[in-house]
Amino acid sequence: MAKLFKAAETALAVFIAAITVSSQTPRPAGRLISLAAAAREAGQSSAKVDGQVWNNFHFKDVPIVVWDGASRQALLLNVAALPDGFVSAGVSFPEAGIGTLPEGSVLMQGTAPFAGRLSAWIDAEALAKAGPVEARWLLYQEAFRVYSQYIGVPAAPNPPNGGYPENDAANCAMLRAEAMLCQRLFLAQSSEAPSVAAALLSLRAQRQGKLSQAITAYEWARETSDGLCAYAGYKAAAAIDKASAASWLNGLLSAAAAAGQAANQTRWSATGCALVLALEQSNPAWKTAFEKSSRASLEPLLRQAFGSSAPADTGFTNLAALTAEEQKLVDERLASHAALVDSIAKAKGLVVVLDLSSALAFPGINWTNRYEPKGLVRLDPERMVQSFYKLDGKGVLEYASSRPSLIKVRQSITAGFSPEEAFSVAVDGKPVAFSPESPTAQGEIEIRGPQYLLKVAKGRADWSAPDRRLTITPLPPGA
Repeated sequence: MAKLFKAAETALAVFIAAITVSSQTPRPAGRLISLAAAAREAGQSSAKVDGQVWNNFHFKDVPIVVWDGASRQALLLNVAALPDGFVSAGVSFPEAGIGTLPEGSVLMQGTAPFAGRLSAWIDAEALAKAGPVEARWLLYQEAFRVYSQYIGVPAAPNPPNGGYPENDAANCAMLRAEAMLCQRLFLAQSSEAPSVAAALLSLRAQRQGKLSQAITAYEWARETSDGLCAYAGYKAAAAIDKASAASWLNGLLSAAAAAGQAANQTRWSATGCALVLALEQSNPAWKTAFEKSSRASLEPLLRQAFGSSAPADTGFTNLAALTAEEQKLVDERLASHAALVDSIAKAKGLVVVLDLSSALAFPGINWTNRYEPKGLVRLDPERMVQSFYKLDGKGVLEYASSRPSLIKVRQSITAGFSPEEAFSVAVDGKPVAFSPESPTAQGEIEIRGPQYLLKVAKGRADWSAPDRRLTITPLPPGA
């Protein structure tokens, strides 16, 4: 045991250094300037496109922040005056600005304030990967996300407590069937659309009848808000290449109907766009009707337009086969999650539990956290596995890990090490080894291991030999 605690710290040091270097290495501003062409072209054609999207929507009125994650530089578009720290992008695009985002800015894809105005934030990497049609779609989609807040479309909420039922195979199968119907609705001739839409509404009522009202409200709100933004992107993209825009939407709908993808929360933008296009086909004045509604859900307008039509046959979806396929995927996912949880909570080398139940309530502490969304897996309403997570509490603790961890929100973070992994524990700068008789240790605590770092300015370390569990409890400053 002593050997394990005293082993080398090199792997973690390299890991932390890599994070620091990659986050501080600037990329040339030229990469952002090269993306300006898509934005400039979108702005140049906006006079012809804006009215097709929505009355009184003007693309060039919406500030856009195209950000680069590595350099924290940004291309700023559609602003009357550049804020401090930004300079003109150059002769080719003088109305745009280039600069470094202020410290503390949260990089995100979506809507957030910048320089005193609500702005559309777009990942430069996503824009760089997009072709002309997809780039136009992305720019208008995110610009309209800002505009939709001004006209009172409620922002999509987070799933209610309990999370989304992604492990309900029957629900996932029916979601896939709904995506298939949305795809058929998008491709349908005008005479067929009402019956396909009626079938979709009937299937959805059957599925949502087994869900809580909170989940049902979440689905409609997400599909409405995200669908309207995707509709804006589709209309703008179709203005330059209708066939390519249609192909792109068709591909998104196909992805939403694919195995294991039904509960993917990006699906609502695709299905919502298809439903909005169906509304537009049935009633050119649907936008006026929508603006007179609560604007929280498309459901009333859809039922008014298609509710009285005879539903089309849905046998082509083969719901029984979809359910069996989804159940197999759910079983595999749950088994994989269980094995991962055991590898953490029952690790044979060392289990470190950071107890946060009191620390987060310490007065006067500025807490910040950062995580890698792609590595997040929800196991239940509170517990998650993440591939990277960083938590800082100035004067209290520093935590950084890219190994799988169990995070019980506002309660604890648990990480497990195997006997083969090198890690070390120090209290007040002195290496510590634990035995069954080890007393509680108190002082400045530091734990290092592969892809793991925990520093506690003052804390208590409690050792449980039977389960090889070390519980670290931060103590308030001055205690």
